Amino acid sequence: MAFFGYDPSKRGFESLIYALIYVEGENSPSDETGGNSDEDDGTEERGFRDDTESAGGKSLSAWRGKRFGLRWIRTVLMGRRGRLIALAFTLLMIHLDILPAVASAHLIPASTRAKTASLPPVPLKSRLATWLTALLPWQRVQETPPLAPASGLPPAWGASASVYGGVVNLGNGNLCLQVPLVGWANGVSFTLVFNSQANPSQPSPIATKGMHSSEISPAQCHEGIPRSCKVVYPGGYRYYDIDTGELQNSSNEFKILYSVALFSPDPAGTPVSISFEGTKLDTGSFIRLRDPKRPDWYEDRHVLSRYQRAFFSVEGDGVIVELWGAPLTTNRLKINHIRWVNYNTPMFEPADNCGICCGRDDRIPSNAPFTGRLHLADRNGNEWICTAFIARYVYNDCIRIFSAGHCLEGAVIEESKIVFQVPPSEWVGNRCWLRRPAEEHQFDIRDWRFENNGPGNDWAVILPGNNNEGLTPYQKYNDFRMITTDIGEHLIWNPVHKFGYGADDKPWQCERHLTQQHAIGHIIAISFSGPYTIDFSVDIRPGDSGAPLILSHSFLVVGIVTHCRSGCPNIAQRLDDYDVIEAYWELCRCPGDVNGDRVVDDNDLIQVLLAFGTSCWGCPEDLNQDGIVDDADLFIVLLNFGVCD
Repeated sequence: MAFFGYDPSKRGFESLIYALIYVEGENSPSDETGGNSDEDDGTEERGFRDDTESAGGKSLSAWRGKRFGLRWIRTVLMGRRGRLIALAFTLLMIHLDILPAVASAHLIPASTRAKTASLPPVPLKSRLATWLTALLPWQRVQETPPLAPASGLPPAWGASASVYGGVVNLGNGNLCLQVPLVGWANGVSFTLVFNSQANPSQPSPIATKGMHSSEISPAQCHEGIPRSCKVVYPGGYRYYDIDTGELQNSSNEFKILYSVALFSPDPAGTPVSISFEGTKLDTGSFIRLRDPKRPDWYEDRHVLSRYQRAFFSVEGDGVIVELWGAPLTTNRLKINHIRWVNYNTPMFEPADNCGICCGRDDRIPSNAPFTGRLHLADRNGNEWICTAFIARYVYNDCIRIFSAGHCLEGAVIEESKIVFQVPPSEWVGNRCWLRRPAEEHQFDIRDWRFENNGPGNDWAVILPGNNNEGLTPYQKYNDFRMITTDIGEHLIWNPVHKFGYGADDKPWQCERHLTQQHAIGHIIAISFSGPYTIDFSVDIRPGDSGAPLILSHSFLVVGIVTHCRSGCPNIAQRLDDYDVIEAYWELCRCPGDVNGDRVVDDNDLIQVLLAFGTSCWGCPEDLNQDGIVDDADLFIVLLNFGVCD
């Protein structure tokens, strides 16, 4: 048994004997002190102890030279105190050797004792060392533990063990704790960092108990004021009043019935969406969009979205719109406006290196199907980018989309989209150009609930629409994550990761800009009183707002990424917040679903019919909550027959 490189089995016994003999020598008379080994010689002993120059006419150095000779030891052991030492030593041997065997025999059942099996013997040396460990704790603290070879956090590739408030570096046994301190100075908050010291020759996952080194440092690097993370592009609208009226194709072939070129009023602007409100397409007819700068590129729209908007990606400042009529059809094209964006002048919020932990960007490209890019626009035409993800709570089957509340603030729902399977961005000319995915990966937004009141109250729950195939995102990709509400101190320093569409517009890796990237880190702290936040050390950038914060071991979502700090830790919204759950339930309501199985069918119809005419408040059959089950409730069931979203 070793303590900081000290083996008590090697030196503890010598120390014990030395201490016992030294004390005996001071209190026992002997021939060498002018006594006769009897107790009556106490006076002369005291005389010697008071006299530092002589003892019985002999010098002190001469007396000490003979004191530990064989004759002196024999004299001490033959005295009264020597007999007491022998008795104590005998009792110690009995305690270490005989009593454990007796105790073991009593603990073993009689049926077992009859067998030949026995407990493995423990050497006397080991038992004595264990006893000395408990008896002589002062010997352990005499050893000064050396500094750990590398204090601080373990490297990303190194082995570690999580503890409350910190982590143990299993590579050197160092325990690192980080305790946030209350107080701010010029936008920088400080953290108390404690590093224990382990013996490099005796590495252990459990570090020493003493506080051997500590420092006050800005939260592992620097920690600034929380700021939301999104990328904003200036833009606007250009309004048109194009109405072709009814156009007929009387031929037996597909035919272009109308064509028009639409341009941004800003030469640096790029059209990104067109409003076709009032357009009517007959069976088989479609709208084709062309890029004047790419003659071979086009996209067809056979079915317009819920809000009759078309989203697309062209490289220049214009787009060509063609109305193609199917044989023997009548169609009508209406164009109300285009929305354009200037991708040359992105506004990063924030504009500095906020969100990157300790100055190094560790994000790598990823392609998780359940995480999408959120395109939002206001009434002035400005567009911004955030992240959103598909998820549901562990106790419910209702799947919805979650994001950050500040992303939805000021957005127009008709001009907003959620897109998945985003292709790499592309460097065109002198700018990094965003690419939109194919139409099948673009989804409208039907409804949303959100709050934007700063860290701890910054969340959004979204009810998505369908793509051109009539599918919702979770029907299209069959992928989502589970949200847990079991958020407590046991999660501190757990490894976490995120998938997000953060900015990365360096020319040498433009393809990563606002495309999905993955990063890992740890939970640093959890707030248990408002605001309800989680501090974490995962790299994020503008555009990552709304990304999921996921436990790496269980893949359960615990938070929504909302704010960054310069140098970390970054901030996530806790998803066990009551307001988030209430909004989730509100958007998960299924009209006409009486029994709560998210299917409106004959079972719901029968329940309403059996309760017909009943006056009740709060009963599930009273779907319109007017206090009576009547025709109105029956009509709600019939109107919503089928599977809920």
